[in-house]
Amino acid sequence: LAFTALYFDASNPTPEQGWAQGERRGMLERGPADAVLALAFVHHLAIAKNLPLPRIAAWLTSLAGAGVVEFVTKDDPMVKALLMMREDIFPDYDLETFISCLRAHSEIVHVENLGTRHLITYRAKQ
Repeated sequence: LAFTALYFDASNPTPEQGWAQGERRGMLERGPADAVLALAFVHHLAIAKNLPLPRIAAWLTSLAGAGVVEFVTKDDPMVKALLMMREDIFPDYDLETFISCLRAHSEIVHVENLGTRHLITYRAKQ
C-alpha cells in the first residue's frame, strides 16, 4: 500500500510555481488522493488559524473521496493549551457540528470515540 505523507501549512498551501506557474503543481492540483488521513489537524486549523469548520470539512472532503479525520474536543489538553493563549471565540467548535459539516459533503461511515478524540471515517456520497 503506497502512502505519501505531506508536510505543509494547510492554512497557506503552496500554489503552482515556476515559469508561468507550470513547473511545480500546487497542493490542490496534485490530487485527488485516494484517501485522506488527517490526525491532530482540524483543531489547529479551527482554533489556531480561525478557519470555520464548514470550510475545513469542505476542503478535506475535496482532497479525496474517502478518509479518516480526527476531531479533538475542547476537553482535550491540546485544545485547552491552544485556548489558554486566547479568548474562546469558537462556540460552534464541537463534534456534532463538525460531523454535520462533513455530512454536507460526504457520507459518514463510522465515528470512533477515543475520549476527547474522535476518528470520523467518511466516503463520497453514492
